[in-house]
Amino acid sequence: MANAAILLAGGSSRRMQGYTEDKILLSLAGKPVFQHSLDTFLASGVVDTLVIVHRDEDHKAQLQALLPQSSSTEFLFVPGGAERMHSVHNGLKALEPHAPEIVFIHDAARPLISAKLLQNLLDAARQHQAASPATRVTDTLKRASSEAPSTLEPVSRENLWALQTPQTFQYPLIREAYQKAVEANLQLTDDTSALAEQGGKVHLMENLDPNPKLTTPADLPLLEYLLKQSQ
Repeated sequence: MANAAILLAGGSSRRMQGYTEDKILLSLAGKPVFQHSLDTFLASGVVDTLVIVHRDEDHKAQLQALLPQSSSTEFLFVPGGAERMHSVHNGLKALEPHAPEIVFIHDAARPLISAKLLQNLLDAARQHQAASPATRVTDTLKRASSEAPSTLEPVSRENLWALQTPQTFQYPLIREAYQKAVEANLQLTDDTSALAEQGGKVHLMENLDPNPKLTTPADLPLLEYLLKQSQ
């Protein structure tokens, strides 16, 4: 049975503080941020269909220009929604005629994914229904009171994980979970939350390789360095 991926590339880049209008198209280590994820998915061979979520027609044309002229992978373009969860929902709906076995959902602002990571996530999703790369929380955590200066309350790091993407699911499960989340007008910050709302469980796969997300200009030097090291 075929597999698919949804590449989320339609974000607003608000937290880039005016450094760039589109962080996904910003050049890092010799090519646009988006293309790093695109090339890894294509080289890995783990998917047959790739859904690219874009902002508008101009943005779609810019992303299309990065696609290979010939590929065995089928590309679908869908417009994003008001929030990330609506963009994911649009991508999942676009895959209905294809009925994939497994779907990867990936923020294209994480350009350091590897073919090994994708294959491991595919295997884990087949075995456990859903899987996500994650790292153990190692920082000291505090909960601050609302006043300033704040009273600080310690938060235990035990069993706390920082989740990454791509998050990987058996397609029928995440499609139904997202449909119910949208109908209930839930606010989701990641895809495992949709499944958790329906009582589903997710296999956390500890990822020891760097997989940071480009969020602010401060992330650029580290990402540039890591991408060059991985080439």
